[in-house]
Amino acid sequence: MGAAASPWRAALRAIGRSWSGRIAVLVLVLVVGSSLAAPVWADHVAHTGPLKNHLADYVTLHGQSTPVVAYDGVPLGPTWTGRYFLGADGNGRDVMVRLLYGGRNSLAIGLVATLISLLVGVTLGILAGYLRGFTDGVISRALDVLWAFPVIVLGIALGVATALGGLNLGVVTIHGGSIWMTAFIIGLINIVYVARPLRGAVLVLREQPFVEAARSQGFGAAHVMRREILPNVSGTVLALTPIVLTQTIAIEASLSFLGAGVQQPNPSWGTMLDDGIKQLIGSPHLTLVPGGILVATVLSLTVLADLIRDGIDPRGVSVVAASGGAGTAGGPEPLGLERERMGISVGQRPFETSKRRRLARGRGSKELVDLLEQCGKRIRRQASAIIRRSPEAGQGPGGPSARTVRPILDGDADAPN
Repeated sequence: MGAAASPWRAALRAIGRSWSGRIAVLVLVLVVGSSLAAPVWADHVAHTGPLKNHLADYVTLHGQSTPVVAYDGVPLGPTWTGRYFLGADGNGRDVMVRLLYGGRNSLAIGLVATLISLLVGVTLGILAGYLRGFTDGVISRALDVLWAFPVIVLGIALGVATALGGLNLGVVTIHGGSIWMTAFIIGLINIVYVARPLRGAVLVLREQPFVEAARSQGFGAAHVMRREILPNVSGTVLALTPIVLTQTIAIEASLSFLGAGVQQPNPSWGTMLDDGIKQLIGSPHLTLVPGGILVATVLSLTVLADLIRDGIDPRGVSVVAASGGAGTAGGPEPLGLERERMGISVGQRPFETSKRRRLARGRGSKELVDLLEQCGKRIRRQASAIIRRSPEAGQGPGGPSARTVRPILDGDADAPN
């Protein structure tokens, strides 16, 4: 794959060539589309809302009047018709309507939390990896604190702490019990899973020739991070996005199931699982329906994450290091060791912006690197020619000097001393 190839196109090609990728995309399109159409189904098909109870109502099934919730508390099962298509829950609410609205809430929380994690995580990862020193030490230690807490325990602690008073950020106030509070908490938890791999990738990129060329031209750190580093970590960010989104949706369901996420009676896949587990024996559809949709969504995102990673890295070595923060706070590991730890071979070039965009900015960093490489090749050819023409005994092509100099010119690290 060429240096100017886009990781986005590589990922799309990988998904399009795989039958599992096409099925995963189809499943996600159906889940997202049906969730967006929740108001249409509720108003024109089910004729009820996600929060409306029907404990004392009756429906006509096969010519007979049947209670929505029986006297023994067992709710109506799936009717496979417009109303109560997937049955009712213990409060007489339409499961299909709550499933669609719950999908809207779960997906909205997942997208917002993922966006928060990416924005903050990419910023911290680039700052820590490029600036190193004190900045790297402070950011890395803060990430280590987040990393030390179990995800669910930290989510429950933050959810309970903000459940009543909410959170005042000055410009924005998030009320307790709001779905956006859950999104903010999960986004905060997942920052570490973005920042640490990005830090490791930037530690490798900052030593690359095109970055050194930009620094030699006098550009400051902000320019180099924005114009040189950020475009070249886009592949890593793209590979991380579905992984973080998958984890976000799963965490939301777990927190809502435990009562620390979306609060009742608001629907989400997690709260529906909480309702259904209480009546698992008598009404298994209350658990199987939201659980099946949750599994299908998470599994589809996982398949897409694998395909995107393989498309960006066709040689089968991961460009995303799960341990991305290893190394000293004062500086990176040696370049070869760091590349090996990151899974990047020495001959692999990172994704770069296209030549037209680089020329349009008038920076010419890549052109300067190519010029220096051409000069080096010319010098090596001239030195080899001088050695071959040497008339002195013992200094010809097979002499000791030639045996010493030629491996060095050819880049052999094992040249004799």
